Amino acid sequence: MFTLAYTDLFLLAGMGVVPAALAILPLVLYPIHVVWSVRTLRAGLSFTNVSRFQGRYRMLWCDRSRGSSSSDALSSTDAPDSQKHRRSRLSRRF
Repeated sequence: MFTLAYTDLFLLAGMGVVPAALAILPLVLYPIHVVWSVRTLRAGLSFTNVSRFQGRYRMLWCDRSRGSSSSDALSSTDAPDSQKHRRSRLSRRF
């Protein structure tokens, strides 16, 4: 499931739906996520191990959100008017 989410983010960035800078995040964060998942599974799914994994996972999401916010701010100033208009129409729908 997480593999699909990382792939989706990478593809959306490649297609220009989300800022291109977000394509880097899955390339950096996915291997970290996989290593932490494997370590947690090998250590056993005890409450302590799962809680540790949960904390690390939340840290990844915080970094990802921060990267998304900063790349949105950068891309909105550099985007052509047609992309700004498309982005504003999408944000009104959701």
